[in-house]
Amino acid sequence: MKVILTGSTGMVGAAVAHYLSAKGVTILTAGRTSNSDLAFDPLVTAVRRLPWPTCDAIIHIAAANEIACRDNPAKALLTNVFGTQVVLEECVLAKIPSFIYVSTFNVYGSTRGLINEQMTPSPIDNYGLTHLFSEQCVENYSKTHNLFTTVLRPSNLFGIPENIDEFNRWTLIPYAFCKEAFTSGRIVLKTPGTQLRNFVHLDHLGNAIYSAIDSKHSFQLLNIAGSDTLSVRQFAELVAERALLTLGRVIEILAPEDVSVKQLVPLLFVSESIPIVGDEATSIERFVDEMLLLCRHRFKILDSHAST
Repeated sequence: MKVILTGSTGMVGAAVAHYLSAKGVTILTAGRTSNSDLAFDPLVTAVRRLPWPTCDAIIHIAAANEIACRDNPAKALLTNVFGTQVVLEECVLAKIPSFIYVSTFNVYGSTRGLINEQMTPSPIDNYGLTHLFSEQCVENYSKTHNLFTTVLRPSNLFGIPENIDEFNRWTLIPYAFCKEAFTSGRIVLKTPGTQLRNFVHLDHLGNAIYSAIDSKHSFQLLNIAGSDTLSVRQFAELVAERALLTLGRVIEILAPEDVSVKQLVPLLFVSESIPIVGDEATSIERFVDEMLLLCRHRFKILDSHAST
């Protein structure tokens, strides 16, 4: 089995590449870097490059992240939406039968109540909006070009980075709280932390992608949910608890007082097609333990470099 993968240098793409390689899948990477197997830059147009080779599927993960979408909406629109169309065109030209697009649960907008695939998307930021536009491009191509297409909407992803020294997504909660706990001995929340989040391991996304490679659906839409739904405050408390056990460090949690008298609405992020599974290897507790140890290694090294 052979696939083309975009976004392989990012956090999600690197994890997916590792997962699929372990399954025996041959991966051709498409991107801007010199070590990519195929050239792909959604912002470079007008000139046709050499066609991509035929394979079993294209997995499209490359996209501007939530920070880039906030800071430069116009560029994010080009990168995410036009970039998806470019890859879809490559898929059609190379006669590749299957196209898998990794979107985000942010297309729903809401993080309250029951969220399944039947819920109407209503994104509240450019990140969710550009992914929704891209999803619509995928669905349109499935109809007009007879492609087998899959759109995956994962919730908050976590997993140990493939290369901790090059990792740059420290603004994401699972990583930010571990880093902050180690470097400052405290976790500072900007809000009371009552917002609920569903967390899903990167391996579960990898498994969904692997299963979708041979899919014969003209278009399927799947939520990728995890077994753990925690508030931001609860995640901070989990990091503090595991830091005490793993590092022997007491972590202080600082947060504004919750003056709201409204009752919290539960969050139930689920898929109607994929059962939620959990195991020790992908548990959020194990991830936090390993991430804290990695932070001790990474930031001790940085501190020692700064002092020399």
